[in-house]
Amino acid sequence: MRDRLTFFLAAAASALAVLGSGAQAATAWPEKMVRIVVPFIAGGGTDIHARIVADELNKMFGQQFLVVNMPGGTAQVGYGYVAKAPPDGYTFVMGTGGITILPSLYTKLPFHPLKDFAPVSQLVRIQNVMVVHPSVPAKTLKEFIALARAQPGKITYASTGVGNPPHLAGELLKSMAKIDIYHVAYKADNAVMPDLIGGRLEMFISPLAVALPFIEAKRIRPIAVTAKTRASSLPDIPTMDEAGLKGYEVTSWYGVLAPAGTPQDVIERMNAALLKIVAMPAVRERFMQNGSEPTGTSPEQFRKIIDGNLKNFAKIIEASGAKPLD
Repeated sequence: MRDRLTFFLAAAASALAVLGSGAQAATAWPEKMVRIVVPFIAGGGTDIHARIVADELNKMFGQQFLVVNMPGGTAQVGYGYVAKAPPDGYTFVMGTGGITILPSLYTKLPFHPLKDFAPVSQLVRIQNVMVVHPSVPAKTLKEFIALARAQPGKITYASTGVGNPPHLAGELLKSMAKIDIYHVAYKADNAVMPDLIGGRLEMFISPLAVALPFIEAKRIRPIAVTAKTRASSLPDIPTMDEAGLKGYEVTSWYGVLAPAGTPQDVIERMNAALLKIVAMPAVRERFMQNGSEPTGTSPEQFRKIIDGNLKNFAKIIEASGAKPLD
């Protein structure tokens, strides 16, 4: 009897030791380098925000948070990598609202925005702005629509790939304005700008963070912003709704997601860190200078935002007539 009691006491002690070591390991996170994947090339809006956040995480945890760019496949390469990564708290992705568009455009998408990812926190809401090359003889949205109707299929507009917000914004413009403009897909928003500035493209509905420096330098002309409220950095530029397309609205966000199954305590620690970063005056100023509105959220709030986006974008895509792709 005593031997059996001794056995059970030893087993219980061993189990407690394992649990204790596991709790200690979780508390010690991060113990090595953490990757933040950006599913676009370096230099774009997503990359800019990821690097601002990574710099602060480095200081906060005394551990390296490395931004890794994985462009390709309309961001599917980067998202797919993170969806399949070990859920151990050492891989995250700086996602955009574009991830909630992809399920409505691709019939064989290798991941689902909610089933395969654990939302950590939305960081900012993104205002977009419709810009044109100065050679385009249109200074208002109505003038642009008239010009497009007079030249069906000849005006080019850029996107950062099928299924990303600039593409959807352009398709919604085509549908609501009943115009025919030619889509040219790029890998990232900063890749568009050389061609737009060089006059090889006519129009782009760009994240404000990317377009603002070129607007200020008068190298491109702003026509309208895509949210229902004007941008604080461009107070004289009307919204698409104000400019004549009633009900037009396409906004996006940047936020951090982890592979589904990532330990909850890691999610909570990362969320707490991100909320502290978003609240820092210097970080908020940098975000706003890049045309973004700081909006840290809880994981639960972020999940609701993603779920709402999935439903709303599905309706917009159906109304725009965009066809699902293989």
